[in-house]
Amino acid sequence: MVAKLAVFLASLVGGVFGAALPAASDKVSIEKRDHLKVSYLWAVGSDYNLPDDYSQKTDDAWRKVELEFEMKIFEKSSTTAWISMNGAFCLDDPTGLGPSAPATSLPVDPSQCNGKGCLPSNCVLPLWGDYYLPKNAESQRIVRLTYHYPSGAPQIGHHYHISWVVCRKGSKAGSAVQYEDCGSDRIGFVMNVFKSHPGQFYVYYGEMPANTPGIIGAQSFPKFIQTSGTPKPYQGSLSCAVIDTITGNVTAGKSREDCSPAGA
Repeated sequence: MVAKLAVFLASLVGGVFGAALPAASDKVSIEKRDHLKVSYLWAVGSDYNLPDDYSQKTDDAWRKVELEFEMKIFEKSSTTAWISMNGAFCLDDPTGLGPSAPATSLPVDPSQCNGKGCLPSNCVLPLWGDYYLPKNAESQRIVRLTYHYPSGAPQIGHHYHISWVVCRKGSKAGSAVQYEDCGSDRIGFVMNVFKSHPGQFYVYYGEMPANTPGIIGAQSFPKFIQTSGTPKPYQGSLSCAVIDTITGNVTAGKSREDCSPAGA
């Protein structure tokens, strides 16, 4: 069953890096097909004539989403979540906390927010960094939420794929003018969440420049879990990770098989 999931994930990543995008908009664009519901939270590409302030408007942005099934982070469960441009998924409202550009480590106390590195209490961080979407990208840059129920593989069940294909601030092409495109120095990762495995989050790292910084873990302040190291895709020592808020562990893996749920 792991093989079936791996095949689907490969097709998903192919879609992330190669498929056509809907028109960019400040509103969520939803596409339904084949037991999929695809929500483009933010999207840019070379064919879009975006306003000059598009990158600034999406910088450090959050998007509220309503989920098809309840998700759990530590002891909190909800069907409402907030997704950050900067690689965070939270069950608490970030409104009023300030920019979500990352702190240096967990935990982050939301009641002591100083305007930088702010984070709500109940969050999972597949790779919390400081990212942006350029005004005009050479190829697609997205943050996307995909709900999937594979009728041909019922053992996998209802699940979500949350995808980031973004530029990192400070990258070679993005450092001189913050909102220009980062070219090949882009970052891509996907976090999968399964209804049958509440509280567990499965992360796969795709395109990743060497020594990409970021926090991998979760918190329900003051409780937190966190792993050290930087992602190394495609058979590296941190090619994927399982963030388990039930057992309180973050486990690094070298392959998709290392980071797939039991029975999938």
